[in-house]
Amino acid sequence: MKKILCRFLLFFVPFSLLLYALLSYLDKQVFSEQDFYYSPLSIIGFLFVSTTLIYLAIVYIHKVFPDKSGFAFLALGMLKMFASVIFLVPLIQSETANKTPAVLFFFSTYFVVLFVETWFVIRLINKK
Repeated sequence: MKKILCRFLLFFVPFSLLLYALLSYLDKQVFSEQDFYYSPLSIIGFLFVSTTLIYLAIVYIHKVFPDKSGFAFLALGMLKMFASVIFLVPLIQSETANKTPAVLFFFSTYFVVLFVETWFVIRLINKK
């Protein structure tokens, strides 16, 4: 279990740092006129913590109940989606005139991280 988590973190930490650098560049250089409400650090921080905790839970579930790993991934993925909506509630309730770019900024990052998480979970489930 420790080896699986170390392998995940050895990829996911540099990936998150690279994604943070990309988001910071886009925030400051490309979309400098747009106010995104959340900083790239808070977005990456939320996604990093939630993804790491979910993967940790899936690895544990896979160790205890290997046949339930896929169901756990689906359930925890839904939980992460609800947590993301709750994370965005302050943005939705804010006085920002156009909220669409900020929501798209968050969810584009969310789906990139979700792709990486899915890739690792599929590799874990298919491992014999």
